[in-house]
Amino acid sequence: MSQDMQLKWKINQMDCYPEFSGATDYVFNVHWDCLSYYLGPSGGPYYGRTFGVTSVPSSPGPFTPYTGLKEEQVFSWVYAAMPSGDKEKFENAAIQQIVNQINPPVVTPPNPWPADIFPVIPPSITTQPQPEMTLWSGQTAYIALGVAGQPLAYQWRKDSVNLPAGTGMGLEISNIQVDQAGLYDVVVSNSLGSVTSSGCNIFVTPPASPVIQVQPNGGQVMFDANFGMTVTATGYPAPSYQWSLNNIEISGATNQSYWLNGAKADQAGDYFVKVYNAAGEVISNTVHVDVIIPDPAVPTISTQPVDIQATLNSMAYFNVIASGYPPFTYQWRKDGNIIAGANDNILMLGSVQQSDAGIYSVDLTNTVGTTTSSGASLSIIS
Repeated sequence: MSQDMQLKWKINQMDCYPEFSGATDYVFNVHWDCLSYYLGPSGGPYYGRTFGVTSVPSSPGPFTPYTGLKEEQVFSWVYAAMPSGDKEKFENAAIQQIVNQINPPVVTPPNPWPADIFPVIPPSITTQPQPEMTLWSGQTAYIALGVAGQPLAYQWRKDSVNLPAGTGMGLEISNIQVDQAGLYDVVVSNSLGSVTSSGCNIFVTPPASPVIQVQPNGGQVMFDANFGMTVTATGYPAPSYQWSLNNIEISGATNQSYWLNGAKADQAGDYFVKVYNAAGEVISNTVHVDVIIPDPAVPTISTQPVDIQATLNSMAYFNVIASGYPPFTYQWRKDGNIIAGANDNILMLGSVQQSDAGIYSVDLTNTVGTTTSSGASLSIIS
């Protein structure tokens, strides 16, 4: 243990004469601590402390001004003034304090008999348990009541049979099962008598396989439009869902509803949904969804870009709204020149400068042909 033990002598303060033998702040008493610290295999951290005041006589040799004193110099006076063996005695006492913490020489254990509660007050029930509750199998039941009196002992019962673990003021039944349904009450007692609560009748419903109440509906959806299907089902535990297209599970389609957002040709086909829980599963009706593909045509612009004014260093944008089949691409131009990377329906211009002023348009191109928007001007206001 010694290698994990640390000792430190520390000076807290010094008493001085304001003037003595022509010197100022002349030290005559030194207040010190001898500190011990341990952190090692026996635990810790532990701390010990001895302390005292030592009078130091005037010492021969040149006088050291107070502001020039060093701690080791003052301790040399203290150690010299101590009777022989005192330094070691204080150090050993600080160490012994830690030893006593690790291996206490005296312990005070609690009394070996139960605590006495006085006075004894007969038990009474101030609030009865709720008369009944209905739970699904696997849920948690908790029965509570209000009582008065002291000290009190509790014994919960199911159908008048004692429950070995039912000795608390309330009764909790985790993951309740069908065979735990019954009438629960509690006997509250002490040395002056007992009282029995009214009963709480617990009904437990077993897990139920899913039952589909409303089947999904198929239908027709225009290309690039939205279409949704929904199933409604009951069951316990709460059902999970998995949608399939043409007998192949759709990744991520695990909600009660499934949406085709921006329907595409490859999303046409036969859909069904599996509804399942721990008790079983059921498959919905299979429904067919047709994606109506329009006749090929050049893109049609429904909203043209508009002229805008923007202040210097601000943000400006143009946008176009169009439709058409087959799918088309965008290419923005400024003053007839292609803008590299400008291939979306919105053209964003950040921190515009005078050099950004001009006429902007966009080409919409598919395999049938190209439609060019009208030109829109950008004016820069200084």
